Formats: sequence, C-alpha cells, structure tokens
Amino acid sequence: MHCINCGVHVSEGAKFCKNCGNSIESIHADKISTVAAETSFDISRTDHSKTTIKCGNCGYVGEGEKARRPIFTILAWMCVVFAPLITVLYFVGTHKYCCPNCKSTFVGIKNKESIFVGQRGGASRVIIAILLVLVGIAITGILASIVLVSLQDARQKAANATDSWVSFSPVGNQFAVSFPTYPTSSSKNDSTDDGNAYVYNTYASKKGTSSFDVIDYVYTNRIDVSSPESLLENLLNAFNNGINGARIVSSEYTTQNGYTALDFLITAGTENVRGRMVLAGQTPYVIAEDYYSSDYVDADYQKFINSFSLK
Repeated sequence: MHCINCGVHVSEGAKFCKNCGNSIESIHADKISTVAAETSFDISRTDHSKTTIKCGNCGYVGEGEKARRPIFTILAWMCVVFAPLITVLYFVGTHKYCCPNCKSTFVGIKNKESIFVGQRGGASRVIIAILLVLVGIAITGILASIVLVSLQDARQKAANATDSWVSFSPVGNQFAVSFPTYPTSSSKNDSTDDGNAYVYNTYASKKGTSSFDVIDYVYTNRIDVSSPESLLENLLNAFNNGINGARIVSSEYTTQNGYTALDFLITAGTENVRGRMVLAGQTPYVIAEDYYSSDYVDADYQKFINSFSLK
C-alpha cells in the first residue's frame, strides 16, 4: 500500500512511513474523516428539487427562476371552466422558467440525463395552437353540416312517409283533388229562397285539427249564371251565415281551370275557414280548409287548393 501523506510505498502491516515517519493508521483515519465530511457536505448541499438552467443569452448556469406570474397563472386556471381555450393558450404560449440574471427565457432545462434541452412555450407555439384550434373548428363545422343535412334528409323522408296525400275523384268523376287522407262523404238536401231544391255533397278529410273539405251543389232546376260574380257572392254570404259567429274577413276574384272563382277568408273566434268558390256551368264548388290559427300550415293549404281540377 502507499502512504496517504507522502505517497511512498510501505509494507503491509507497517505502522509508520519509512520516508516521512508519520503514523500510517492516524493519517488514514484523518484522511477518511476529511473525505467523509466533504462528501457529506456536498451531498447536503445538493437540492434535487431545484430546476437547473443554462441561459443562452448570458451563459448563466444554475437554479432557474419562475417566469410565469402567479396572478396570471391563477387567472388562467380560473378560465378553464368557461373559456378553456384561454387556459390552453396561456400555458402553451408562455415559458415556465427564465434566467435570474438577465430575465431571458432563452434557456435550456437540465433533464434527468444531465442534458440541457430547450424549454417549451413561446409565440410560435401560440400560432401553432391557434391554427390547430381553427382547423378543429373548421372540421367540426363540416361534420356538423353533414350531420344536419343527414338529419334534414331523414326528417324529410319521414315526413313524406307519414304525409302521403291521396288523390280523390267522386263517383261521376266531376272533379279531382288531393286530400291528406281518404275523405268521408255526406249528402244533405236544402232549397233556395225561391224554392229551387238542391243537394250539397261534402267530402271531408282530417289532418291534425284541420279539416279539408270539398262541397258541390247540385240544383234540381237551372240557376241563373249570367253574372257569375254575383252568384258566387250570394253563395259566400249564405256559406258564412251557416257558421255561428262568423264574419268574412276578405274575398277576391280569381279563376280555376278557366272558370270564375272567388277566394275568401272567414273567421269565427279562434277558428278560421280559408278557401275558394268555383262556378263550373250549373255547379258551384267550395274548396276550403277549416283550421285554428296556431295549426295552420300554408304549404298544406296551397297543395290542397292547387290540386283541385274539374273534369
């Protein structure tokens, strides 16, 4: 072995160094104590909880300083509930550490392998994050549009399946019309003020709370049709008087298949009757919808009134 004091080789079991004369055991004991103390001191000074940085601006190597202000960090975490995008952008776009000397965030962080790597964060990452968010929003919008179109198409198909109107023409084939459902029919007898008897046939179809009706009037004797407008006005007044509490809101002349016609709207409280009277030769017709204002669907009325044709 060698003397720790002077380094000269000494024999095994020697108690004193033949060169310097010092006691081998005491020198070894002192050196070992010194080394142990130094080692113990170094270990006690080492704090593995601290983050070691290397500043790329001033060259500082040592413990890093927190770069994010506590108040801003707290506010960012508060935004996570109602505005999570702000929270994400804050932590992605800011640096965690800075140099305590020059306050630069251009620093490397010492990892477990004792290698300095660049810290994450900064404006460039904010831009990337914003772009990713915008792309995500665009993709979400496209997917939402596809889903909405699919739902609308499915809704339309379902509506067509449950809203299949039927074409109807009575015995004798005087007219044709489309009803929401196959109509029921009834006939009643009456007479005019001058004693001319007539039969009025009613064909009625229900859809929800609305009733779609076609009425034709068949007179025993010929009627005066020299003034179609006057005849239709008289018929409209008689039709209105047959409804309790009704009044004529509007009326307007038009044509139907080349015949003189009169559009009208009658109201009776919350109930309304909208329709058209048509004079075809000796036969007047009433095509009308009886409905409540809250349940009125104009597309249904237009489909009904425009489907009426005379043979």
